[in-house]
Amino acid sequence: MAKVERPLGLTVLAVLDIITGIFAIIGGIAIAEILIMFPAIADMPIFAGFATAFGALFGGVLVIMGIIALLVGWGFWKGREWAWTLGVILYVICILLGLLPILRGDVSGIVGIIVGGVILYYLFKPSVRAWFKFP
Repeated sequence: MAKVERPLGLTVLAVLDIITGIFAIIGGIAIAEILIMFPAIADMPIFAGFATAFGALFGGVLVIMGIIALLVGWGFWKGREWAWTLGVILYVICILLGLLPILRGDVSGIVGIIVGGVILYYLFKPSVRAWFKFP
């Protein structure tokens, strides 16, 4: 069997996913720290419980998303089948999340829908699927 070269577009996606993952992890930790510390800094103990819970939840979600993005980027780079599947799931979620602003009457979500759709189309191309050893 001939060795399949990693498509250039997939290399770009892998690097962007890794960079996104790093920033999401850093951002999640920063948001959690800021929101947990904000009530103490602002001397507003009434909001302490809410800010702490929200900071932990939102920051934690961002950290988890960052870890998933790192895994997808690494899997795209290495050609792991599970990364293709996880990438498809994540970009479908990206499209669905792009629908939320549109349902509120804001067309800004169209960018997420278009980007997610283009990436999904790309992931289903035969040359890309061959990198992941799909028939």
